[in-house]
Amino acid sequence: MQPSPFRETSDGLRRRRARVVTGTALAGSGVVGTVLGAFLPWVRSGSVDRNSFELSGVASRLLFPDGLVSWLLSVWPLIGPLCAVPVVLALLRLWRSAGAMSVVLGAITIALSVTVQVMGGDRAVAGIGLVRTGPVVLAVGGLLLVLGGVVLLTVRRVTGRSRDALDPPTIPGMPAVPPGA
Repeated sequence: MQPSPFRETSDGLRRRRARVVTGTALAGSGVVGTVLGAFLPWVRSGSVDRNSFELSGVASRLLFPDGLVSWLLSVWPLIGPLCAVPVVLALLRLWRSAGAMSVVLGAITIALSVTVQVMGGDRAVAGIGLVRTGPVVLAVGGLLLVLGGVVLLTVRRVTGRSRDALDPPTIPGMPAVPPGA
């Protein structure tokens, strides 16, 4: 009997599961790296290290008091909750939506990290200098988010009875749904 074109084979399910696991592992590592990089030191002022949140507040007040850049800097503290969005989407098994959000967040964090590193350079002015730890970790987290997001974007929908094979019931005490029901 020839397999139906509307049902995935067990090899197709294995490949899909591998993509889901790989994508979520990469994106999940990226979320951890992004949040960690945001809290690590970015600037050293004398003997005090400042993280990205303190840096964005200072830059918003002193360098960009008005406009779009000021608004973007003022919403930077929301990066932690925004990183929860792909996690929640993945928990809801909305793989492609989680992938798209991961790519967007990763691109934003990479752009920010590269911009800070290029603008900061290796120079210190008046005892204030760039600490590369935070921006580098943020860039690596952003890269992992983008890679995981791209993998998740390639996950296809499961149709027909093959969904039962991939997503078995997980509620204790509930009977399994018979095939074809």
